[in-house]
Amino acid sequence: MLLFRFGKAGKADGEFQQISGVSVDNDGNIYVLDEGREKVQVFDKDGKFLSQFGGDGLALRRLVFDSKKGEVIASDYYNHKLKVFNMKGELLRENGQYGTGLGDLWFPYGLALTKDGKIAVAERENHRVKVYTV
Repeated sequence: MLLFRFGKAGKADGEFQQISGVSVDNDGNIYVLDEGREKVQVFDKDGKFLSQFGGDGLALRRLVFDSKKGEVIASDYYNHKLKVFNMKGELLRENGQYGTGLGDLWFPYGLALTKDGKIAVAERENHRVKVYTV
């Protein structure tokens, strides 16, 4: 049973170009990753636009939330990085670079947060999962 929907094609707040993912934080806010606009738009649990962050070539695929630290961890697919934002969307730090070496990332995609606060990252082209503290 559909409860509600929100959004439409466009470039204004609450509109989307190319959705690449969606996540929900512990407060029920909905984060929509829009590759076409290189942004993440944040909505409340009822679909009301709250804020957005990103730009500058951002290509996020997945988000996880570390509520203990108040951080959002993202896989930046085309930039081959993990990026850590605060809950306001301000970039705090990033990790990784393109490559096949131990410290490199090659198209990071899926993310999971472990109980002890580590991040498991699925790398599409390196055919491996890596575990980080970020």
